Amino acid sequence: MKESVSVFDKQAKVVLFSSRARDTALGGDIDLLFIFDSIKQQDLGQIRWQIREKPGEQKIDMSL
Repeated sequence: MKESVSVFDKQAKVVLFSSRARDTALGGDIDLLFIFDSIKQQDLGQIRWQIREKPGEQKIDMSL
């Protein structure tokens, strides 16, 4: 996931939060927070598409 966003901003951070952040929790969706400074609005759609393709059928919620 980090690779998908770092193409557009090398300093970007991806933070996993919610139940998936705990090793003992099972199931649930994947919640990601993206922190960046220099990603352009027109690049966000490409980033979302790349990230949603990675885990297959797993639901992902993204906060940009």
